[in-house]
Amino acid sequence: MIVYGKQIFNYIVTNHKNIIEEIILSKKVDSKSFHQLRLLNKPILNVDEKKAQAMARNGNHQGYFLKIKDIELNSIDELKSKEFIVVTVGVTDMGNIGSIVRSAYSLGADGVVLSGIENIKIPQIIRSSSGAMIDSYVSSHKDIDDLINRLKSFGYKIYSSTLNGKDINKIERKEKEKIAFLFGSEAEGLPNRVIKKCDENYTISMSGKFDSLNVSNASAIIINKVLHG
Repeated sequence: MIVYGKQIFNYIVTNHKNIIEEIILSKKVDSKSFHQLRLLNKPILNVDEKKAQAMARNGNHQGYFLKIKDIELNSIDELKSKEFIVVTVGVTDMGNIGSIVRSAYSLGADGVVLSGIENIKIPQIIRSSSGAMIDSYVSSHKDIDDLINRLKSFGYKIYSSTLNGKDINKIERKEKEKIAFLFGSEAEGLPNRVIKKCDENYTISMSGKFDSLNVSNASAIIINKVLHG
């Protein structure tokens, strides 16, 4: 798979040399940087701007590309050994998903499960998560109802982010309590049938004229609150 952009390029070069298959550049780099890239002992290809734009599908590639080994999604069964996970329900925007993965990884959640989505674009999630996906547990399960049943069988309490729930500031997590926190899409929110299956529903109190936040921002606030008080 191909990923692009200077930030993700540098992250992988620094932290995950083993997954690099080819280095692809569409701009000149200074001699010191080029020497460091040669030390990786990977093929270095140069492409023109037209080819680069095609590879990035007109995205902001900044002249830096990597061909890396495929990154696979994790198995749902691995959730048995985890304690706090984030579950997205019907969130389809790869930018939002990447931001959620990055927040979950940075703040100490054990992973993210994507539900209600068919077309998962892993290179985009890697890019929008600034590489956090490579280091994270990320899985998918299309059927949210079945997923909830499986999570409950694994011992999880199911919590959700809704507009009319309890104040998230009042949440009290018991030691070693297993929690799966559900977040719906901005357009649809969580289906009522899903909300009814949850053990608790929470909301972020708002002071301004808006009644909700972008799902990636909301998830970051709630993850931090659950894990760090």
